[in-house]
Amino acid sequence: MACLQWPQVRRIRAAVLVAIVVACGMTADAQAQTSGYAGAVLGTSGLQSYWRLGEPSGTTAVDATGNAPGSYAGGPALGARGALPLDPDTAVRFDGVDDELLAPGGAAVYATCSLEPEENQQVVEAVRQAFPQLRLDGEEERLPGRPGDGGYWARLRRVVE
Repeated sequence: MACLQWPQVRRIRAAVLVAIVVACGMTADAQAQTSGYAGAVLGTSGLQSYWRLGEPSGTTAVDATGNAPGSYAGGPALGARGALPLDPDTAVRFDGVDDELLAPGGAAVYATCSLEPEENQQVVEAVRQAFPQLRLDGEEERLPGRPGDGGYWARLRRVVE
């Protein structure tokens, strides 16, 4: 079993946060979203946006709710094979460098059970530097004790232009 070095862990955590930012929704055609997981998501009370990330081509990320269409930037690979081998639905592959989905009002929460700045604030700052359209919309660090273990969370929002 290979051991990850700290720079690799930091890049992975930053990539996960970026994925969360990106996944604040996504697209697909309405027929494909009427059953299964997509149907459950679309049936969620208070749902504001849902982007499936399944476009085979183009630059628009369709929001299945019709509220917030997004646009792809940086050249992500559309029409990529999805995670499930037998699923014919396509996916979007983001390179973790400059590919992104831009959608109005997007938000992401990053949380850890750590108090180490290099796992918390430094990761959030690296993501903010890589994506200047994100602003810090709240963060908190809690020391161990009541009501539980220590940890950190930060909420990032896309600045709507």
